[in-house]
Amino acid sequence: MKFQVKKDKVIRTMELPDEMATVLNAKKIAGKLFQIGVARQKLFVDGVEQSDQTKIQPNWRLVMEELPKKNALKEGEEEVYEFEEEEVYYESENEDTTYESYGSGSDDEISAAASSSSEDHQMPNIYDM
Repeated sequence: MKFQVKKDKVIRTMELPDEMATVLNAKKIAGKLFQIGVARQKLFVDGVEQSDQTKIQPNWRLVMEELPKKNALKEGEEEVYEFEEEEVYYESENEDTTYESYGSGSDDEISAAASSSSEDHQMPNIYDM
């Protein structure tokens, strides 16, 4: 079945098998030709919008109307980006934890202190969050 789709002043003749000649399938084909997504199309026949399940009649001229993008800027508007700064900090369960620098103490003391750390005093693993 042949039919036409008109958008602005451009008219395209399309053809679909009779069993597939629905408005939704016409939108899919027209969308590829006019590069407009199906959700942003409305097809009219004689000024009446057609639903997606409507069967197309032979020699119909469907008039396509493109809906504006939801977030499209109106003429003269500018896009403004606002970013909020987020403070990130970690609270220690044990407030009086002291850390010795590696410069003080012998190597034996440092390795002993490192190996004796218990589960309660470990820093939170940032990869587990």
